[in-house]
Amino acid sequence: MEAPLLLLGHPNTIAFNLSVGYLVSGMFWLLVVYFPERTRQGLLRENLSRSYLSFKQASIQILLWSSIGTHDSELPITLCDHRKFQEFFKANDREHWYAALNGLQSNELRMHELVLELEIFADELGYVLSTAKIQDAKVHELFKLLKENIYRLNRSSTYSHDQAEYVGRFLWEVLAHWSFVDGYKDRDMIQDAIEHL
Repeated sequence: MEAPLLLLGHPNTIAFNLSVGYLVSGMFWLLVVYFPERTRQGLLRENLSRSYLSFKQASIQILLWSSIGTHDSELPITLCDHRKFQEFFKANDREHWYAALNGLQSNELRMHELVLELEIFADELGYVLSTAKIQDAKVHELFKLLKENIYRLNRSSTYSHDQAEYVGRFLWEVLAHWSFVDGYKDRDMIQDAIEHL
């Protein structure tokens, strides 16, 4: 009676045992490392996307309170669309936009609320930068630049002279999709970067 192939020192047995070992190790890696990391990355992406939307809505809400006062509760949600935002705040030679900036300048509490929204979003970006495995260098660079710009807006004495103007310029770039280099863009670079996490 012959001994089973697995018990013999036959070269095929060694190759088979090594193959089974690699297969088990690969499955173990998928279950313990890959799938949990992928799930974690998805949670970070979804959370940052929600935070970004919340930041936009809250910022628009404050701009509306500063410019026209009371308004329809759905208006901040509607104005999250950059085309609607541009249309609303560019109408009548930017009447609403200048009213918002003047309202922020004259109402310190509103300005503090807006700065707080900026800081909350910057903290979310910082958390993602420190915990997510960002493979795309452009995404990493954009998040880092956004965080640094928000930090400067809130803390640098350069921007304290007329903070409403500088914060307003930053918000216009984000909410209206404006770039000094490319002009108005149809795509939301921040949301695109979030989706590439």
